[in-house]
Amino acid sequence: MDKLVSIVLPVYNGEKYLAQSIESVLNQTYKNFELIIVNDCSTDSSEEIILKYKSQDDRIVYIKNEANSKLPKSLNNGFAIAKGEYFTWTSDDNMYHIDAIDTMVGFMEQHTDVGLVYCDFNMINEEGEFKYKVTVGNPEEQKYKNTIGACFLYRRSVAENVGDYDTSLFLVEDYEYWLRISLSYRISPLHMCLYDYRWHNDSLTLTRSTEVEQSVARLHWKYLTEYEKSDMPENELFEYLDFLMKYCNQQSERIRIKLKFSLKHKKYVIRELRKLFSRIKSK
Repeated sequence: MDKLVSIVLPVYNGEKYLAQSIESVLNQTYKNFELIIVNDCSTDSSEEIILKYKSQDDRIVYIKNEANSKLPKSLNNGFAIAKGEYFTWTSDDNMYHIDAIDTMVGFMEQHTDVGLVYCDFNMINEEGEFKYKVTVGNPEEQKYKNTIGACFLYRRSVAENVGDYDTSLFLVEDYEYWLRISLSYRISPLHMCLYDYRWHNDSLTLTRSTEVEQSVARLHWKYLTEYEKSDMPENELFEYLDFLMKYCNQQSERIRIKLKFSLKHKKYVIRELRKLFSRIKSK
């Protein structure tokens, strides 16, 4: 028997594209799933749309937050009642390709040493027209940028081990969660395009880009101690340093060269990184 997949769909005023998002789940070739829709106190017609689909398909589970709680709390509320052996979540403005869940479950069943799989996806515009394809990065790059993207699947056992999404990290809750997973489990890219990510004027990525950038910087600061304890290879450490300095608009070639030749002294490197992020932490 196919293993149950729990798909959480957080919704906040998503009436414009919500029906398309729900239908992309219901139309999956993989049939053994539960769709847990979490309404974060929407004030538009989202609830009406949700109830319409729930009345037509008993695989839909509907819960409504008592107060507007934002994305990470909505995810935690949804997964708290999830029954599946595999977990994933999607957004109210994005869509799965018809074979997305089937393909990812098949990959995970064949690769039992993988804790999380993530896939390529298409960027589409407001009208749903193709813009370009996004090829996800390698697992090693996850240390300094979010390579996982929008289409992924992970094991229930992984979620039970790493815990909930951090409600204090709104806007980067997903990236922080992937970092936590990647510290303890093997993550693997699957270079098949299985998802449509919609770029539109009301998306969080666009409307709060400055906040996202600051939150990502703080997240890197938080994980410095984890990398300090880990046995990161020198080439990966320099790539991480190089990225962070560019991220902080630190363009000094002299400093970059100095750090590059100091990689064997990890304590020095970490100290320099802390200097870079001291101003961010104090904000």
